Amino acid sequence: MSLVASQQVQGRVSRGFEAVREAFADNFAHRHELGGACCAYHRGEKVVDLWGGVRSRETGEPWEQGTMAIVYSATKGLAAMTLALAHSRGWLDYEQRVCRYWPEFAQQGKERLTVRQLLAHQAGLYVLDVPVDRGLVADLDRLAVVLARQKPAWEPGTRQAYHAITLGFYEGELLRRIDPRHRSLGQFFQDEIASPLGLDVYIRLPEDIPNSRLAVMVPPTWIDVLHGFPLRLALDTMNPRSKIVRALRGSELPHDEAHVYARNLEVPSGGAVGTARAIARAYSVFATGGQELGLRRETLDLLGRARGCAGARVLRRMYEEPRRPVLARLHEIDAGVVLRRRRRVRIAGSRRRARVRRSGVGHRLRVRDQQDGNAPHWRSAGRGASRRPVRVHSGAVTLSAPAIGVASAGPFAVSSGSPASRPAPA
Repeated sequence: MSLVASQQVQGRVSRGFEAVREAFADNFAHRHELGGACCAYHRGEKVVDLWGGVRSRETGEPWEQGTMAIVYSATKGLAAMTLALAHSRGWLDYEQRVCRYWPEFAQQGKERLTVRQLLAHQAGLYVLDVPVDRGLVADLDRLAVVLARQKPAWEPGTRQAYHAITLGFYEGELLRRIDPRHRSLGQFFQDEIASPLGLDVYIRLPEDIPNSRLAVMVPPTWIDVLHGFPLRLALDTMNPRSKIVRALRGSELPHDEAHVYARNLEVPSGGAVGTARAIARAYSVFATGGQELGLRRETLDLLGRARGCAGARVLRRMYEEPRRPVLARLHEIDAGVVLRRRRRVRIAGSRRRARVRRSGVGHRLRVRDQQDGNAPHWRSAGRGASRRPVRVHSGAVTLSAPAIGVASAGPFAVSSGSPASRPAPA
């Protein structure tokens, strides 16, 4: 660790997690990091709490202990927590059809779509046919009409594709329908999760949060995109009609040039703003049973079941089949969060890689998927690996408890693809 890098990093780590501090400092020394924070919990106890760098490249103001940043798709996990609480309170059944709770939803071939299929990105509703602007997003009643009228891109439940932005809107309206007080998802999260746990994280950022607490994101240049993405994906991001660009419409709404982030606006799939400490704490509570919030064990068991389309069955085979174990030797960690100013990927040819670099005990996990026409082959790399199954989610790698659960807003814990910045996905 260089002297300059070590001086930029503040905070503490518990014994046995010193390598996390070294890896975090390396971001500043070798990966052009501007500012960020990292927090992790182990069996309900905070074992890593680090921050460093600057919150604004223009002003040079330091990233402080209470600095908050937009976390993009880490918001999805927070949004899903609200529906998990609704299930624990008996308001929601994952196997029921969405239209049972939202009658207007039963049109355009969506009559049989279940809540589980919707949450599993199987609805075919990854894009809206109308422009997604702040006026629409702020008017929840008008947004509900647009969402209900949307025609799926495929027969619901038969395929799976990332609903980058729309998922949160559908979750929000579903929650409004089943909540006796008909609160928005952001308000429900604040009332029922963030406030009871004392968390500095918001899905609906209020006016009273000063700009001086907010980190200013630095977007990548087109050169960064071309160097950091596979060629086909880089070209797709430049095509306004491509599926990825259409799916990400609305991801820009949380940003506000005058106020850093928009206030009193909810984008539940990609607009949460908070500290790494707060988000790690939220995930830790759920990872350790959620008793503080009244979460039932039945709810956690249901969420752990892999069902649905072929994609889910492939994932299940990848971590259950004994001939293809993914191995790692890591400390038992409930939840960890990394907030970063820049995001990086490492992609080589047609192979997709995901790595846990320099974990809390200095080990590295590499997951490799080579598309060769056969079932994906997964293997491990690292010292003294031990058998632990891996579950792969959007933007995160989670080893089955008691191992490691990482909710990352940046690639410190998990990265996929070559060192270059990329557009911040929702």
